[in-house]
Amino acid sequence: MGAAFYVVVDAASPGFDTTIDGKALARNSSQIDSIAASLGFKALADYCSMSPEQARDQMAELLGIEDVHDLPEGSEAALSQMPPEEWFDPALGRDYAMRVAEYVRKNLEAVRDADAILNDLHHMEQIMAEASERGLKWHLLVEY
Repeated sequence: MGAAFYVVVDAASPGFDTTIDGKALARNSSQIDSIAASLGFKALADYCSMSPEQARDQMAELLGIEDVHDLPEGSEAALSQMPPEEWFDPALGRDYAMRVAEYVRKNLEAVRDADAILNDLHHMEQIMAEASERGLKWHLLVEY
C-alpha cells in the first residue's frame, strides 16, 4: 500500500471533498521537499500534525493492537509529551501547492512520477481554496 500524505481541515464535516491520493507526494517527498525549500517552504512533514487521540489511534494501528487501552506501558507518557496539534492558514497551503506545481511543470525531469505529483498538488490546491472560503485551517497527516 505505502504511505500517503492527506489533508485534514479543522471541521468534522467541512461540506466539501478533502480527498487527495497523496501517495505520489509521500513516495517523492525528498525531491518535493528540495523543491519546496528552494521556493522558501518547509518540508511536507513539517506541515504534519495530529491530536493525541489521533496519535494514539495511529500507534495502535501500526502495532496491530485493536484496543487503544492495550498499548504498551509508557505509551501514554510519550503521548502526553506530544506538541499541541498545529493548524495552518489555507493561503499558505494553496501557495505551496501552486508554486511547487509550477516548478514541477517547468522542470518535469526534476521529479519522478510528475503526473501523479501534479495531480496530488492540484487536489491540494482545490482543498485549500475551499478551506479558505469557509474559514478553515488545515494540516497534513501521513497514512501508513
